[in-house]
Amino acid sequence: MNIVNVLKMLIFIPIFGACALSENLSCQTQRQASFDIGSGSTKFMLAEISPCEKNQVKILIDDSEPVPYAQDLAGRGDRKFGKEIILRGEKTIESFIDRAKSQGDFHIRAVATQAFREASNGKDIIEKWQQKYTGDWKVISQDQEAQLAYSFVEKKTATMNRLLVWDIGGGSQQLVWRKDQQGSKMQRQKSTLASVSFKNSVMKHLKRDADLQSPNPLTLYEQNKVLQLALDLIAKEKNHDLKNWLSHPAKIVGIGGVHGGSLKNQLGLREGERITQDEIRHLLLRKQNYTDEQIGGAYASTEITNLILVLAMMMTYEIADYEVMGASLTEALIVESMR
Repeated sequence: MNIVNVLKMLIFIPIFGACALSENLSCQTQRQASFDIGSGSTKFMLAEISPCEKNQVKILIDDSEPVPYAQDLAGRGDRKFGKEIILRGEKTIESFIDRAKSQGDFHIRAVATQAFREASNGKDIIEKWQQKYTGDWKVISQDQEAQLAYSFVEKKTATMNRLLVWDIGGGSQQLVWRKDQQGSKMQRQKSTLASVSFKNSVMKHLKRDADLQSPNPLTLYEQNKVLQLALDLIAKEKNHDLKNWLSHPAKIVGIGGVHGGSLKNQLGLREGERITQDEIRHLLLRKQNYTDEQIGGAYASTEITNLILVLAMMMTYEIADYEVMGASLTEALIVESMR
């Protein structure tokens, strides 16, 4: 081997070695944390991801805590979050971050939704948390929330069928679909008729004491009154394009706190199982006159009204049944970060 070839080898070997090292470093497992700061709860997820394995997500923490931002906002005339709820929110965030620190370093992505869109100091609070906790924190629009959820479910189900993603949280509700085939423009039905906002409307409609913060127990007569209230409220914003679209077969997936949490748990369903109108009606009959204590859980005050709201939506849009998925914005944020 002549001296020229030897020199070439000495030059190329470090370059190839550097490339291999660079590739290995870029494929190293990373930890991604996400917050969904909703109107009634704060959800947190910590996951391990690999940039080189696009579909591999190892979830390390998946949890939520009730933080009633929407309830606090409803009781204030200045449309600002009070100091107590902000402090409670910070303590919740810090408790999740402290739990995650034991797993090593991680990057945070956080989104805040309807209550923070409505609060006049919502954006300021998120900007403060951005500086305090670092990472990427923002208040997202309802359109952004809808698109994030739809894109995630579309990818997760990999369905070639016509798809409707139905997301109900504490303060907002989105139904998202494509008018024609995959790739066509997304259509959205947006509403603020959601878990906490509807429960508050029920409280006023039944003239419940606002200090109680729960409409329960509901008699059968009151359940029917609440159902009629829901039907009336939905009728005011009924989307006729969606109603026509649903007249043809479609895959309907319910996500968010109401579908993937409240109804899924109350009906004892597994991931991917279906919810029918009859199942909801039978459960409402069994739970008439139930107090919060009998219902149980941190979200007892909205459990019965959640059932009624979903039933009214199904009746309005003639939805016989739909598939429930425990998908959340926290998981959607992590999957999106892998693109």
